[in-house]
Amino acid sequence: MRHGITFRGKHSNDIGVIVKTVGRPFSPPVKQIDEEVQYRDGNIDLSETGGRLYFEDKVLELEFQMICPDNIALQRSASKLVNWLSGGYGELIFDDMPTVKWIAKPVDLDDMKIELYKNSKATVQFRCRPFNDWLHDSSGIPLDSDIILDCDLPIGMGDENEISFQAGTTENTMIYYGSAPVRPGCELSLSSAVKMLDVTVNGVMVRIIPESETNIIIDCEKAIMPEICEGDFFELQPGENTIKIICTGGQGVLKFVYNHKLLYGGEF
Repeated sequence: MRHGITFRGKHSNDIGVIVKTVGRPFSPPVKQIDEEVQYRDGNIDLSETGGRLYFEDKVLELEFQMICPDNIALQRSASKLVNWLSGGYGELIFDDMPTVKWIAKPVDLDDMKIELYKNSKATVQFRCRPFNDWLHDSSGIPLDSDIILDCDLPIGMGDENEISFQAGTTENTMIYYGSAPVRPGCELSLSSAVKMLDVTVNGVMVRIIPESETNIIIDCEKAIMPEICEGDFFELQPGENTIKIICTGGQGVLKFVYNHKLLYGGEF
């Protein structure tokens, strides 16, 4: 299938190449964790020991073809292509999946040299993160954004990620619209009267004793929390998530910040 791609903010048309998909995986492979036990038939499958399945990186294959009248033009085009692809992970967007970002990096570009000079085309493998990102993050969809017709996006999408609470107990059921789990960032804005705060997400709790701090950030993806916090890092699961906040004194706002994670694509 021929199409265009945008990689690291530059479109394939700007490089002067035609792109063809050789292999585009629909979902990442599941990590298989087995333990072999003596004097027992088969193995013990520990793949869901952490409470859910975990996934390997995906492998994507694209063919790049250059149209060049002579060897000099071929050398120039090959240089542009290699300079474009070289480097670490970047955002890759297919023209036929305009709202989905693959987080990908090319693998071993040295192998493409002979193919390019011989046939003016080469197949390149990309290593991709297990989950793709939706084009818009948890803050919602900007008003001037292009939206695909017939997509089922809720009105006010993004508002669900900001929860106001008072002293006492606040319970909330939050909808996460991605199709794969995500570890969010948590931004807390507290009044100075807050003495202690327990935030529980899907049964996993973080306790915060703010002392003099009123703005607190917890990064569950990078496993970073201030010294005034103790507890475990949590995930949001596709669909409904149970949020419970117990606040001793004062009031505040909890905001979740994340990119919607997708197994493949989708418009929810």
